Amino acid sequence: MRSKKTLKNIKVDLVITLLIVLLGFVSRKVFIEYMGSNFTGLMLLFVQLIGMINIAEMGVGTATASLLYKPLSQNKHDVVSNILTSAAKVYNYISLLVFIIGIATGVIVYFSVASVSVIQYAPLYWLMYVLNTALSYRFAHYLILLTADQKYHSTRIIQGGAKVACISIQLVMICLFKNFFIYILCESIFLLIQLWFFSQKVKNEYPYIRTNASSVHNEFQQVKDKIKNVFFHKLGGVLVFNTDYLIISKFLNLSAVTIYSSYMMIFQALVMVVNILGNSVTASVGNFLSQKDLKEKKQLWDQIIILFFYFATCITLVTLLTITDFIRLWIGNDYVLDQLTLYVLAFNLFVLISRISLDILKNASGEFGDIYLPIFEGVVNIIASIYLVNKIGFLGVIVGTAISNILIICLAKPLYLFRKVLNGSFSGFILSIITPVSLAFVSIIIIFSLKNVATKNSDFYHWAIDAGQTSVIVFFTVTIIFLFSNDFRLVLRRLISALSKSKK
Repeated sequence: MRSKKTLKNIKVDLVITLLIVLLGFVSRKVFIEYMGSNFTGLMLLFVQLIGMINIAEMGVGTATASLLYKPLSQNKHDVVSNILTSAAKVYNYISLLVFIIGIATGVIVYFSVASVSVIQYAPLYWLMYVLNTALSYRFAHYLILLTADQKYHSTRIIQGGAKVACISIQLVMICLFKNFFIYILCESIFLLIQLWFFSQKVKNEYPYIRTNASSVHNEFQQVKDKIKNVFFHKLGGVLVFNTDYLIISKFLNLSAVTIYSSYMMIFQALVMVVNILGNSVTASVGNFLSQKDLKEKKQLWDQIIILFFYFATCITLVTLLTITDFIRLWIGNDYVLDQLTLYVLAFNLFVLISRISLDILKNASGEFGDIYLPIFEGVVNIIASIYLVNKIGFLGVIVGTAISNILIICLAKPLYLFRKVLNGSFSGFILSIITPVSLAFVSIIIIFSLKNVATKNSDFYHWAIDAGQTSVIVFFTVTIIFLFSNDFRLVLRRLISALSKSKK
């Protein structure tokens, strides 16, 4: 049952994600062409600032989902209803808090970042972004329920369908009117549409849910207690993933934000595709961990870790070998980064993909007690980025992120989870990562001896041929190397078995 739901989630998510990614690339090119690099930089800065403001969410979604896995599997309707009611109550406060913080943030940025204040109507555009974000929290608890109940495909159909339609209409509006206000207004309309669809779906499929119930003290306290730990993970994520554009716009300019974001857009698209698996299996892994013994948990741990190391190795190598030509053909030579910066970005991409395995295990197990790690990660990232951007410019921001990745994501975070989920020791942790790290390292050396990084294609047709050949070489070579691992062979058998069962 877990496998069927997981595969259904993956299939739906894959189609929607690919559509959104493709539309995103078209949208970025059109936006740069019709609105210019400064306006594009402003839009991207606002998106990242919204990510910072979303710290007000405090991890309610993750905390609530971890509390819902067990009562949903046991059909305890009253408990499920009370937990969801508590989450809805918290989200009402968050919606108001987001609006207040958003207004304050807008004032600070407008008067402290010169490249923002020179753009006409920037405060109005920002207000629209804040209102849209506050509105999105009005249906967040519905998404939590459906995802925790292994119906992630339902949330993706509604959210993804709205996103695809929204981007398509935004493209038309930009081409016709070149008006940023209309561009943002489209998103407001589709958020209202999502609110209606989600409320109707939950009302029909979960008639026992009473989000206006008054006696939910115990569940509300559970949610609050879990939030206390998850909040620090959210804060750390904000400090790591939502400060780069602000630092670049403050110390460099909005055009530099556009250049950096073009690469990050590609990386985020790749992570989104891999995250399809992560999002789809988290609920199933949570169900597995709640029922199995320590030995079976360890086997699952090893298989998840090596699977995402495999994905990270393949995708990072293909990206590193093909991205420069893609950027040049997509938006022009002015947006191409130097090779050294690209290598550091590639390392960060590897970490972004491989860390998905840790997020799956953390969210599925509900182990959010390492509150000091995400804060430390975020603080190190900001301090290192600000210091280095003044010393070596643009590259400094990328290196700052790499430093925090090495200290926390590569070392401290997996060690913490290994101890908490498996009761493992430091030596046991080292032994568990030797194989995936070694296989990734060997793969990188062999691929670089076979393939030249510097390529130059004259059009997308020749780029696609070169990228296809590179992908075949990389995936074939890396797969052969990783097959030396018993855990990798086991997880492949598990995936093949699940696929064959889904076809019956």
